[in-house]
Amino acid sequence: MKTTETTVRFNHPFRIGELDEVLPPGEYIVEEDQEELPDTSVSAYRRIRTIFQIPRSTSKRGEARSMTILPAHLIEALARDRAFSEAERALSSEQSAAHDETHSSDLSSTDRDAMIEYGIGYKPTGIFMVDGYRYGRLHDAIAQAKRTAANA
Repeated sequence: MKTTETTVRFNHPFRIGELDEVLPPGEYIVEEDQEELPDTSVSAYRRIRTIFQIPRSTSKRGEARSMTILPAHLIEALARDRAFSEAERALSSEQSAAHDETHSSDLSSTDRDAMIEYGIGYKPTGIFMVDGYRYGRLHDAIAQAKRTAANA
């Protein structure tokens, strides 16, 4: 068995996997355990576990923790984080200043929290994405995300 360790960075508060709490931005360590596949002509490994470490300094409980996650959950969380960064860059650019009030130069903390909570992505084209649908106004995207969450 071999273990690889990777450090990932989140620039915004985020959720990952089945964890109920929102974690703060920062660097997190991800460990991947792999086992060697037998009877292969070349060295080949299969992932058997991905562990996400939550440092004491970022944990609401005040203790270091680790949790097993699906690799897809990590990919999704990192993609949402990148989308928020792109949204902030787009909204603060001169082009965004020309948009109406729904594309103001900064995201409010309430809007950012709603985007995190409901997994709303933002494309720098001025389009907010929810459940595969496009919205030109953040308010409409949040309303749809709330409806979807209520029906889940």
